[in-house]
Amino acid sequence: MEYLDYSSNKKVAIPVGILVSKVNARKYLLRFNYNNEPHANSSEIIKIRKKGGYLNEEEIISWTMESDKLTIKTIADGEDNGRSADFYFTYEFSPDQFLIRKKVVYKGESNGFVRNEFRLSR
Repeated sequence: MEYLDYSSNKKVAIPVGILVSKVNARKYLLRFNYNNEPHANSSEIIKIRKKGGYLNEEEIISWTMESDKLTIKTIADGEDNGRSADFYFTYEFSPDQFLIRKKVVYKGESNGFVRNEFRLSR
């Protein structure tokens, strides 16, 4: 995992493992394991809404399947570092790679930056 540190404004990389389990046809459980920081271990559920269009609370803006790689792009409102922002997420799933990228664009601005990225491979 790589993230942009709030205080230093520098990218920081930390090792992470992930276990993805299918709960049902629309729900997946992600378990994140931080070997060097076990207190940060976490899990989350990714759920595609029954009528589609949303991944959890994020609106799906594109969905593509190329060969064996599924790419889903979403957008959500939120707050980053005390400022209102739009979050753009990219999810990529393939047999050998997994990616979640979060891009932040502050309201009223056109340029954004990547706040964090999980990139794992087998």
